[in-house]
Amino acid sequence: MANKLALQTEGFDELIRALEKAGQDSKQAAEKALIEGKKAVTPGIREAIARHRRTGATEASLDTKEEVRFVGTVAEIDIGFNVKEGGLPSIFLMYGTPRMQPDKRLYNAVYGSEARKKFNEAAEKALDDLMKKVGG
Repeated sequence: MANKLALQTEGFDELIRALEKAGQDSKQAAEKALIEGKKAVTPGIREAIARHRRTGATEASLDTKEEVRFVGTVAEIDIGFNVKEGGLPSIFLMYGTPRMQPDKRLYNAVYGSEARKKFNEAAEKALDDLMKKVGG
């Protein structure tokens, strides 16, 4: 149950057209952008979960795979914890239980506006760097 973040930037369609016009594969550009975005937010998640370490299983379930999936023209990448690989406690930590307060810091590291902002900034920078590289 990892979070999926989307790259939302103004002029994205124009950027993709410019990359394709310059001979670049738009799928590879999208992959690069999403991977860079994930790299920007994952350290914050790792830092936020570290204080809950007992066995290390939840921390180990942090999704670090750089796997981008395409569904039609939509590219997506998982951010956060893989529940099937031991990440279920992360849900209880983020949302709380009747006996435990939610960890807002962990929640915000995965779902917060600052995480989305970091993700978008890193992804946009990757696309801008690619455009500069191809002379756009």
